[in-house]
Amino acid sequence: MFDSQGGIRGIKKNVSFFSNKRMAFYWIDYKDSSKNSISSAFYNEIDTIITVPAYRSLTYSSRLDVSKKNGEVFALCIDFDSITTYKFFNAALEEWKKHQ
Repeated sequence: MFDSQGGIRGIKKNVSFFSNKRMAFYWIDYKDSSKNSISSAFYNEIDTIITVPAYRSLTYSSRLDVSKKNGEVFALCIDFDSITTYKFFNAALEEWKKHQ
């Protein structure tokens, strides 16, 4: 599953996804490539995942906070309605649990 946000007139875009192998987030700033970033983790590298629904977030965007065993932390930001958000959360957690 994935979510893609932004792309406003080609200025910036972020993408969050998980597959059967890993979770990843990337940010593309079309005007300033020094702001581009990519974060990912294979499931066996992940220590903890915390779900943060929009109502608990300062940015009003739901996210999964992914903590890797090496201490690195990144977020998968998603912008779905509440039902789809919980489906995304649950599917991501189930996929991670399959690989532990």
